[in-house]
Amino acid sequence: MDAIGSLGGVLIVVCQIPQLRKIIVTKRVDDISLETYVLLFIGQIMWGVYGILKSDLQIILTNIISAVITLAIISLKVYYWKYKPNPFANSHSTHSTHSTHSTPSTPEQQV
Repeated sequence: MDAIGSLGGVLIVVCQIPQLRKIIVTKRVDDISLETYVLLFIGQIMWGVYGILKSDLQIILTNIISAVITLAIISLKVYYWKYKPNPFANSHSTHSTHSTHSTPSTPEQQV
């Protein structure tokens, strides 16, 4: 029985790592529901407290570690939602919006 609970706990912790990694790599959070992760975080904290009250180390560790990962996802969601990275910030363009040459705009100036 303990092996099943341990495996379940490991899977619960590990299942969020791909999402966290994707956010870190892509810096995109548009398709992530903040509400879902906030509710998940609250549930994990409540399960952690329940584990403390029951003195069940497996429940405590599973939910506290999961809550930390969930909090990281929430933090990155808020950060990238509020401060969207500019994908062009590091690109060096050879095109300039300001030209050093002026083009004559009237026929009189073209002469």
